[in-house]
Parts: sequence; C-alpha cells; structure tokens
Amino acid sequence: MRSLVVSLVLLGWAGAGCGGGKARPLDEVVLCDRSSSAGICSEEVVRGAGEAFLGANPPPNSRFVVLVVGCGIEDVVRSYEIKVPDRWGRGAVRKRRRWQEDEHRRLASLALPAVNQCSAVAAGIWRAARVESERPNSTRRLLVISDLREVDRSLGVNFERRVATAADFIGKLRKAQLLADLSGIQVGVCGVHDRATPDAPTWTARKAQQLRLAWTGALAAMGIPDVSLTESCDLGSTRNAITVAQEGR
Repeated sequence: MRSLVVSLVLLGWAGAGCGGGKARPLDEVVLCDRSSSAGICSEEVVRGAGEAFLGANPPPNSRFVVLVVGCGIEDVVRSYEIKVPDRWGRGAVRKRRRWQEDEHRRLASLALPAVNQCSAVAAGIWRAARVESERPNSTRRLLVISDLREVDRSLGVNFERRVATAADFIGKLRKAQLLADLSGIQVGVCGVHDRATPDAPTWTARKAQQLRLAWTGALAAMGIPDVSLTESCDLGSTRNAITVAQEGR
C-alpha cells in the first residue's frame, strides 16, 4: 500500500498546490469495482488513496468520495466520504491535526460492500460525473479502479462473454443516457488486466484488445480522449494521462 500512497502524492492526485492565494477545493472521487472478476479494488487500495488525500493537506472544503459499482445506475453505493472543514478558525494548526488524526482512525476501519457478480462500470462513471458536477468550481479528479469488463443487463452488455465494438457500446450508452460528461475532470483508470477468471474462463488477448478499443472510444466520447488503461494501481503508469488532463483543462 505504501507505493500507492507515495505515487498518489507525487502525482498530485491528493493535492491542490501550496502556493500563495486561496487554493480551490479538491473533489476526488474513487469509483470502486467490486465485481468478482475485477479483484483489484480492496479496502487496502482505497485506504491508500484516502491516506494520500489526507497526507497532502487538501484545501478547505475539499472532499474525498468512494463510490462502489453495482448492477445498474440505482445500485451505485456512496460508501465512504471525507470532508475537509470550510474553515478552521482560531487554533487552526491544532484543530487540523486533531481532525486528521480522527480521519486516519476512521479510515482504518473502512469496509467496502461485499464482492458481487455485477459490473455496471458505465453507470458508476455516470454517477461519479454527477457527484463531480455538484461543485464545478473545484479541482475535480476521478480514479476508476476496475477491469472494465462491463456486465449490465439493462444495457444488454456482458463483456465477459462478448465485447462490443466501440460504436455499439457508445450507441448503447447514449440510448440509455449513460454517456457521462467527464469534461473538466482529471481521470485515471487502473485495474485493467488481461487474465482469464472464473467468470471469464475463455478470455483471450483478442478480447482484451477489443475491450481497450471499446472503452477508449467510450471515454473519448465522454470527453477524455487520452486516458491510459493500466493494470497497476500504484498509478505510476497513469502519469501521462493525468498530465494530459491537467494541461488540457
């Protein structure tokens, strides 16, 4: 977990700068895919992201939100949240230290929902975008921890059996009004692996490539044309995608 924490801090996922003037609040959303095939979004990984958020001294009024993917739009769970106070008042250093200690203790007991058989990732991204849109004047960041093997019966999609083309996937998302608006949001994706699993025993390299094409197409249609889909959730390999997002916004 230490490598995750260090990488998050170095990449700026949890900080908004320490320069002069009043820093903008940070809205950081972690979208966690707990499906049995994904296997990467554990309490340890999410705690690492939360520890990095706290360790980088986020500006007042910032927040860290954990959403857990479900079987559809109605099943996305808001599982955990950290809110930085709007102001500290007198004795700010002492108050902030006590607040951080309390949040570290609370984070240590974080428990995510049980692993499930669904993986409505697109619906989760749509919900995450809605959460981010609540405060458009903040610095907004989204980390998707998922293998992106979309399984959503309402969309008629099961990537573990057959991966849709990018055009077909985008068309289904648009028809279901799940084509999220991610413009203005810095996005990173990790957990995308190429291995066969009990849920997808016939997974092949060809399907892995089709999945990447489908999702890079869908994310581009959502306003993120250059995001990297990485396996490692130490986030080191997502640095280029984050840099592009920062420079382009």
